[in-house]
Amino acid sequence: MKKIVFFMPFYAFPIPSTMGGGVEELMTILLEEHAKQNESDVKFYFVQKKLYGKKKKFDSDNVFKNSELVKVKYNRVSNFLIRGFNRLLKCLKINKRFSNDYYNKAFKEVKKINPDLIIFERDYDVITKRFVEEFGKEKLSFHIHTQILDQDKEDLNKYFGSIITVSKFISEDYKKFLEKNSVLKHYVLLNCVNEERFNKRITSEERENIRNRFGFSKDDFVVVFCGRLCEDKGIDILVETFEKLDKNIKLLIVGGVETANNKKSAFLFKLKQMIEKNPDQIKTTGYIKNSELYRFYESADLQVVPSMWEEAAGLIVIEGQMCGLPQIITKSGGMVEFASKSGTIILPKDENLKENLAKEITILSKEKDTLKKMSEENIKHGNMFNKQRYYKEFIEIVEELNKENE
Repeated sequence: MKKIVFFMPFYAFPIPSTMGGGVEELMTILLEEHAKQNESDVKFYFVQKKLYGKKKKFDSDNVFKNSELVKVKYNRVSNFLIRGFNRLLKCLKINKRFSNDYYNKAFKEVKKINPDLIIFERDYDVITKRFVEEFGKEKLSFHIHTQILDQDKEDLNKYFGSIITVSKFISEDYKKFLEKNSVLKHYVLLNCVNEERFNKRITSEERENIRNRFGFSKDDFVVVFCGRLCEDKGIDILVETFEKLDKNIKLLIVGGVETANNKKSAFLFKLKQMIEKNPDQIKTTGYIKNSELYRFYESADLQVVPSMWEEAAGLIVIEGQMCGLPQIITKSGGMVEFASKSGTIILPKDENLKENLAKEITILSKEKDTLKKMSEENIKHGNMFNKQRYYKEFIEIVEELNKENE
């Protein structure tokens, strides 16, 4: 039986996903889909930190067929001190880092498993050098979920035999570097979402109740924003856009700073002040569980995703599509790869973005027939990115890598 290890970074949330997180949701989909296989010659191991203190309640002791959850116990005091020391070295611009206790203990757990393939999810640590020495770089793969710097690409060449990217954009970005510096094998695995969570529908009564909760009427045109409240996501630009819109056009901001965490920042303070200047048009929900998001999507008329950085992929876009939302997004990295041709308006993220957003939102607010057609197209398109497709393509990549390593 082939053994596949998913190596999670220290800062990752638990798997199965009980605290949220995009990468963690994808890993949970692989875990659950793999458990459905009656016969499998592959076993998954999800290596992650053990939860302590208040977060312990989010830990899962479930047993999954064909998989094992490997909870790494670590010394929290030692871990804290080493992480602090590494931050100091970074501030001093000293190019040296030390592995914390979690990574050292996790390495020992992986050695016990003796896997055929190790997939580093989202990030890697200086301890990766020891993985190369122990297993060989051909057995190490890095699943890239965000755009990475050229310096990090050089590290990938030293540590990994292959990479898996979440979009063609990320793959092409790496290829530019690859042509000159590397022979790394690379694969594209387009993201998915759990369609069972977003193919649900709410009643007209529930839709009206949700709107009433925020002071919106059934005749208002409601725009929804879902995601982290940070500058990269363009939420401040969207809020400012509403200064130019009719009062019957409303904005519902769904989500917190980072999943279940409630962190404070200067940007959040500024954003709060901006929202408070327009309390009748703009409302916020705070953190909403992933399993409840569809209710808020379906209580809206339009989704806007005004990202200002190069998005690696588009989980939010797929979610909105499955819920039947027409969309306006920015031309941001790999996000456009998940957009439908006739259900999405794509705008350049330039100095005219606010004006263009105001123009397109105003037009759509008056075009019910257009919105209906966009909605139908997006439901059809969004369901292409289902979890069965994701699992199937992942297994195909794993099988190819295993054959090359034999």
